[in-house]
Amino acid sequence: MDGSYNTVVFIFVWLLTLSNVDLCICNASSEVQCIPIERDALLKMKCHLSDPSNKLASWSLHENCCIWALVVCHNITGHVLELHLTTPPPFEFISGVTIDKTSMFGGEVHSSLLDLKHLNYLDLSSNDFAYMQIPDFLGLMTSLTYLNLSHAGFGGSIPLQFWNLSNLIYLDLGGNYNLKGSIPHQIGKLSNLQYLDLGGNEFNGSIPHQIGNLSNLINLHLGNGLLSKSVENLQPI
Repeated sequence: MDGSYNTVVFIFVWLLTLSNVDLCICNASSEVQCIPIERDALLKMKCHLSDPSNKLASWSLHENCCIWALVVCHNITGHVLELHLTTPPPFEFISGVTIDKTSMFGGEVHSSLLDLKHLNYLDLSSNDFAYMQIPDFLGLMTSLTYLNLSHAGFGGSIPLQFWNLSNLIYLDLGGNYNLKGSIPHQIGKLSNLQYLDLGGNEFNGSIPHQIGNLSNLINLHLGNGLLSKSVENLQPI
């Protein structure tokens, strides 16, 4: 009887031990760790940005970039999925209120972002990039589904590489006021777009009829007195 009792106790303790081991493993892995090459890419990005209000103070204090401010990682793989490098409200772009630029990001948007192979959400809106050209390399980030560059102080023309971003659902280039030239007809390639804002810029010429091919489009903003064709006349080809 004693032998059987001891055996039962041993099995119970053994099972309890296994349970505790599993629990420890789960606890140890509960904090998702970022991918080293992606952490390095973010640190390079930080070095090229100006950040007068020190919003990126947490970038480097901890090795795990998944707990950094303005960064969202996949909760299992640890890949960086989202970057929220925007300057939050209050900002009034229409009423003429003076904007405090000391809280805005500026400097350079660095090509190290290309190492974020799983990035699907990039928000650089409401910043001051001093009329710099929108970086061509953003058009190589084909994992993007959300791209917001509105009110960010970009200038020049829209890079032709942008029309490779076939997974985009949301594209906002509005309110930069220094984006010029014509709207490329290749915009019709972005067949997944549901939201498109190109207003508040200095585009000229006609609105490309290829916009009529964007069958998933729900919100379209083209407010610009220099464009010569009304949205009502847009038809699919």
